[in-house]
Amino acid sequence: AWSLQSLWLSFNDLETLPVCIEELTGLKTLHIHHNRITRLPPTVGLCLLELTDMDISHNQLTRLPLEFANLKKLTSFELRANPWEMIPEEMTGRGTITIIYFLQNLKDSVHGILDMMGMGLTTNGLKYVKRGIPDVDLVHTAYFDDNLIRVLPKSFHVLTNLTALSLDRNQLQCIPPWIPVLRDLVRFSASKNQIHEIEPGIGECLLLEKLNLDSNFIKYIPPTVAMLTKLAKLRLENNVLLVVNPCVAYMQSLQRVWLNLNEITMVPPELCYLTNIYDLRLDGNSLKSPPAEILTQGPVGIMSYLSQLQIAKDKDEIDLKHMMLLHVPFELTYLTNLTKLDLDNNRLKTLWPLVPLPAPTLRDKAVIVGGGYWAYKGGRTPVWEEPEKPLQLVGPMDGQPTPSIKQYPVHLLGNLINLQTLSVRHNLIQELPGKCFPRFQTSLRELLLDDNQLTVLPFQMHMLDVLESFSMVGNDLKNPPLNYEKEGFPTLRRYWKRIEASEKTGILELVNMSLLLFPPELAMDERYAYNLRYLDLSGNRIPTLHPDMNKMTGLETLRLENNLISELPGEVFQCTNLIELNMDNNFIDTLPQQVGECTRLTNLSLNNNKLSVLPEDIAQLTGLVKLGLGDNQFKLGTAWWLAALTCLQSLWLYNNLLIALPVAIGVLTNLDDLRVEGNPLKDPPASVVAKGLKSIREYLAYNVKY
Repeated sequence: AWSLQSLWLSFNDLETLPVCIEELTGLKTLHIHHNRITRLPPTVGLCLLELTDMDISHNQLTRLPLEFANLKKLTSFELRANPWEMIPEEMTGRGTITIIYFLQNLKDSVHGILDMMGMGLTTNGLKYVKRGIPDVDLVHTAYFDDNLIRVLPKSFHVLTNLTALSLDRNQLQCIPPWIPVLRDLVRFSASKNQIHEIEPGIGECLLLEKLNLDSNFIKYIPPTVAMLTKLAKLRLENNVLLVVNPCVAYMQSLQRVWLNLNEITMVPPELCYLTNIYDLRLDGNSLKSPPAEILTQGPVGIMSYLSQLQIAKDKDEIDLKHMMLLHVPFELTYLTNLTKLDLDNNRLKTLWPLVPLPAPTLRDKAVIVGGGYWAYKGGRTPVWEEPEKPLQLVGPMDGQPTPSIKQYPVHLLGNLINLQTLSVRHNLIQELPGKCFPRFQTSLRELLLDDNQLTVLPFQMHMLDVLESFSMVGNDLKNPPLNYEKEGFPTLRRYWKRIEASEKTGILELVNMSLLLFPPELAMDERYAYNLRYLDLSGNRIPTLHPDMNKMTGLETLRLENNLISELPGEVFQCTNLIELNMDNNFIDTLPQQVGECTRLTNLSLNNNKLSVLPEDIAQLTGLVKLGLGDNQFKLGTAWWLAALTCLQSLWLYNNLLIALPVAIGVLTNLDDLRVEGNPLKDPPASVVAKGLKSIREYLAYNVKY
């Protein structure tokens, strides 16, 4: 018997194989197809180890002894057309090696590991697998990766001792609802499937330490995951997550959280409570919060920022020092109860919050604000609830919807109407958001602006009625006056209040206040530009005039003597109601042609400048009564334009370079004040000049006539 190598028993009515077949140890071919065999003895797999070809098809077999896994030399194994209860139908045509591997893995499951990876199993095929497991109580680890499973059958709930279950790269539609029975489960993986939602019952797997659900279609995280307090690793990357449920914060053991490649826009501040986290991945999301400069700092920087947001919600104070911020985070505008905002030692250039794109929505606001009627519901564990219109655009002010980004409230930071302390020291701020200060009128008590690049303080700061502490050392301030360091903010407030009062009186005098800049609000604010009639800025250090001075259409008197002005812009003479203009003691070297547009001008004083010529357009100022050109560099020549100034009563030409007086002076019959001393005059002669105005006019009139 030991020498027999081939045995054909096909097409008989055999119901079983004789026991003695185990003695055919040299058998290589065994064909027993087309019989009525219902059971094969396990000894076939234990003794006939030389078998290479075996055909057991067309019988009544339901189970295959796991000992057949020992037949490693089999190259042909035909087992079709049997009513199998443990061999999946899809496996009968997958080849001998796969079948032997399948049997071997079923057999090895008694050691605790059930490995069914890459066997092409379907949902129906899993039922056969379960029937083939020798002892379900011994299985603690199950791998079903790389199959075609759509649903995990309920029959698998008997694997109650499972500690690890892997279903990666299948077609799984959902996490089985019976998963709570796997109370010993420590690791669960269902990556690269078609799961659309996380089964809430997974929260009852209290021993779970690793949960991998990446590369699915999950939108939301159920609140029940908060019960997974032992979870250390959570992978949800490459899904369609819209919101990170704040309840994740209760999973105190989390160390690694992968949320990259989703559709998350805002990270909830509550995640700061995950103090053990060292690997937080958020790349591949269109995040509006935290800001990009925070994200580049890694998990430590992100958690630090979220901690401050959470403190702001709990204590109404936030400390964002040393966070390398380039812009004020937009989400701060939602924290309307904030009383203290510290932004020291960042890289801010402005205090205008950067509005993210795409524009913030109701859902975004709910993530940051928390609480309220739209964010959490239930008991201690927060429950996320979508706003009724989650994608509706919303501005930071009072939750009012905004149809487009252009219509956001202009003050943004001014939404913090309870702010008492604002500190932005050691930044690069070049301008302050003036429109937000009226919102701080009765709240802001401390404003610290040291070591920035401010040159102008906005006029609206005069409304800070309760401000007690103000500092801006280390700025190159040009406007308002420089003596604020000596006298403090009250001096600045008085300066601004004086400007504010001019709206009603139309009169403003800011004389000898060391101003380094023309107050921009006078030209840019319609309240002053249109109403101001008299403006005296003499005795300051103003180098240039504002380019929008042409808007000061109501101005009648402008006094700018004793400043540092080197150029007189044409916009000044577009103030067509101007009657008096005094620019004495400056450094003006040219006069623009637009001077002729101020036809109402009666007094033009340009003494002690660096003028050498005048445009002939000055002849259009026929109503001019007084003209001061003394202490300049004029030679004038004939200056026939003087003849048009028939109303001229006073003409000062002292300390110039005049060799001859213009003969046109001879026709100025109303002239009664002429000053020409300090000129190297040759015509008229000195004897004529010494006799006074009457002699000079007669002399020049004779020259005009002849």
